[in-house]
Amino acid sequence: MTAPYILGIDPGLTGALAVVEIATQRLVEVKRMPVTVIKKQNHLNGADLATWLSLQANLQMIHFAYIEAVHSRPRQAGQFNFGLNTGIVHGMLYANFIPFTLVQPQTWKAAYGIKRVGDEVKADKKTEAREIAARLFPEMAHEFKRVKDDGVAEAALIALYGANLLSQEVL
Repeated sequence: MTAPYILGIDPGLTGALAVVEIATQRLVEVKRMPVTVIKKQNHLNGADLATWLSLQANLQMIHFAYIEAVHSRPRQAGQFNFGLNTGIVHGMLYANFIPFTLVQPQTWKAAYGIKRVGDEVKADKKTEAREIAARLFPEMAHEFKRVKDDGVAEAALIALYGANLLSQEVL
């Protein structure tokens, strides 16, 4: 039997999927959210995502998934597509019999001390998430180097958050 793993998901188009081994809390794999361009717009590449999740399910790698809970904000362009993409991710997890739960951004970020203070902007917190992920997973630090790697870092931190929760339940 393979070791149980947790899947962390930042469901945005710039997000990612990250796999953490529960026992060792080691980041073993990351996958940027697969995107395809249709009529000059980015869209979730559902076929690529389905293939990857199906492989993980067939290998019995994923024990459970934690997905960042997302909400639409009034009058923001692209929210329909964001919600649609998130629904696709949920559906694919159901189709592959991978149980999951939603975790509020404030909840998992609080576990790492990530909180906006004063005049800090969202970008500052994204950089902080990348720095924390690089410190916690030094062997995978190259995955968090660039500014646009914030989704990978957040998926990794969500997976680690989930692994910590589940390892506490096992004890």
